[in-house]
Formats: sequence, C-alpha cells, structure tokens
Amino acid sequence: MAKKTNRRPRRRVSLRDGLVAAQVIESAENYARARVPKPPDAAHERAPGDNVFYDDGEFWQGVLHRADSTWGRPVRFLDNVVFSEWIARVPGLYWRPESERLRQTTPDAVEGHDLGGVTLRPYGKSQIVIGGVGTIKLPPSLEGYRLGTFTMSANVSTGVPVLVSREVWEDGQLREGSLVNAQPLLWAQMPLEWSSRFPSTKGLPLGCLLVQDVKQIEVRGTGAAQIHPYTIMEYSTGSAEHFDFVFATGNTGDPQHRQRLMQFFDSYKNREGRHGRYLTAADIGDPLWDAVYAGPQELSRADPAAESHLKLLERRVQARLLGDNIEELVLQALSELPDLDFLRRISTQIGIAPATWYTGGTLADASAQFLARTDRDEHLPAILQALAIEHPAALRAA
Repeated sequence: MAKKTNRRPRRRVSLRDGLVAAQVIESAENYARARVPKPPDAAHERAPGDNVFYDDGEFWQGVLHRADSTWGRPVRFLDNVVFSEWIARVPGLYWRPESERLRQTTPDAVEGHDLGGVTLRPYGKSQIVIGGVGTIKLPPSLEGYRLGTFTMSANVSTGVPVLVSREVWEDGQLREGSLVNAQPLLWAQMPLEWSSRFPSTKGLPLGCLLVQDVKQIEVRGTGAAQIHPYTIMEYSTGSAEHFDFVFATGNTGDPQHRQRLMQFFDSYKNREGRHGRYLTAADIGDPLWDAVYAGPQELSRADPAAESHLKLLERRVQARLLGDNIEELVLQALSELPDLDFLRRISTQIGIAPATWYTGGTLADASAQFLARTDRDEHLPAILQALAIEHPAALRAA
C-alpha cells in the first residue's frame, strides 16, 4: 500500500489569473495612498507662457511626454470644461499608449446588458480597469480642500485633477456637473507618489490644477460627467475563489444615477452563481455599497499584529491567484517573446538592470537567468504587468 502523504494538490492558474493578481495588488497599493493633499509649497511659482489644450487627450499627451517641463506652467482650455467631484483612480493612466490595448475585450467577456449598456464578466471588467477606467470620490481634507476633475470630454476617467480651495467651494457656484470657463490655472506637482514597483504607474506624473480664488473660474451653466465607480470584488464560483475588478458607468446629470449604481453593484456580486463581496469603497464619504475597507486609511492601517491590512490583502491575493505553476507560465511567456530586447525592457521596467543577470545564450536561457535574479513576492506581479504592457498577445493567448 502506498504511503499516505499530507502534500496538498498543486494549485494551477493561468497567466490571466496572474495578471489580475498583479493589477489588484497595484490598485490596492495606490488606493491606500489616495488622499486630498495640501497645495504644494511651490504653488505660487509660475513659469512663463500658457499651455493651451483643446481636449483631455492633448493635455495628457503633453504631460506624459514632457512632465518636467510642464510643472508650474499655467494651463488654459480652449473651451468650457465640466467639473466633477470624482477623480480617476490613477489620473493619466487612461492615456498611456499601452492602456488602449489593455482595454480591448473579446466577445466572450460579455455577460449581458445593464444600466443601458453592455455588462461584462468580471475578467472583462478587470481589463477595462487595468486600462485606466475607474473613479473614486474623496471627502474634503481637514483644511477644506477638495480634489476633483476638470474634463473637456465629460469623462472623469480621462480628465485632469483639480484642487479646489475651501473659499472657492464655499462660494457656492462650483458643484458636480458645473460647466466652467477657467482662467489659466497652475499645473502643480502634488506631494504624493504612486507605487513605484509597478510599470503602469512608475514615473506617472502626479499633479493637479490649482483653483484657489473664485476669480479664476466662471460657472456658465450645468453639464454632466461620466463617472466609473470601481471596486475589487472577492468572489467564488463553485470551489474556486477569485479576485476581479468591478465598475459601472454613471451619468451625473441623471438625478437617479446614484440609485442605479447602487442597484447594479448590489446585484452584480451575486449574479451567475457568484458569492461576492466588495473590498474597497469608491465614494468614501457617502458609500454606494458595503465594503470591507471603507476608505484608503482603513486599508493602510495596521492590525493588532502590527501588519497593515494592505499587506495582508496582498498575501491573500498572491496565495489564490499566483499558483504553483505561475513561474513556469511566466518563463514560457518570456521565452516566446519576439526578441531579447523585449526581455531587457521588461527587466528595466521592474527596476532590474539587464547587465546584472544576462550572461549570454538563447532567449530561453536569458529568461531563466532573469527570473533567477528576481524575488517571487516582490517582482512577479510587476513582471506580469510589464509582460502585458510589452507583449499583450502573450496574455491573450493564455
């Protein structure tokens, strides 16, 4: 008789599972950093000349490609903008070149129709959020500052962060959906940072326009903006447990938009046999759904064992979505890259100089050398994200 062992069965996952794990960890790390900042110390310093823009995309292309030369420059919009109290999950992420590729979904990602449009399955929604769609709403700071968005496309996920002073807000004109004609506004660097270990947000400029005087803006009417409240959902299907993103689109010009969003999120977590719960809130001050972590501060605070809830969540995600075979899958995907330059770029994106591991040989040899230089917990999520950015076909084929 064979001797019984207590070895657990191998947990096998797909590259897509691994990518979702990476994105959930990135999102949680940046969510924990979200807050309304004080105006930067250099807010009074203005560089000469205005930067003039006619849409959100043009603004972000200028900022993403010439970040250092845009700080302190006044920004002028050629047309009215819509103000929203919501901000993008990571402002500017929507406009990174790789984000458009990541937002592409296939027909099998469609679950049905809701809120007047297509409803995607959880993995389809994850792709959209990974590609820069998703918004949150933060309460004002103790000093009364509010972080919102000016958008020329009526879409908060694509718009420009704006920091509004207590004096401007208490003037009573600027509200959700206000149609605004703005004087040139200073583009200032916020005293915050995105997570530096993930390629999608590493080096992404974190700035905002400053509205500190009522004379800087003129409210010309009421418009509407698209918002995309999002969360991380933990759920099960059969015996399998998963994490994915969920978001929905709301139009702030619709008086019933909050009720519609609440109904959607309440039903979505239990559809198709899912038994889900939401981990993060989107509207921090006035929640649209029950969440395990009601805001960024809860996720970043420590438990009685002096370890942050963020670290505990990361461990759970890695335990469920980074299975025993993930290194094999990553090694295979890296070995099938078009050439060695792709591998070098992935290594550079996660902060490891290729010269520290490359000793020659085939692409498969180099891939093995690279992975031997990395740490599973620290680097594997970033490698998966970099792989999706540099060679998304590898993950679509997985």
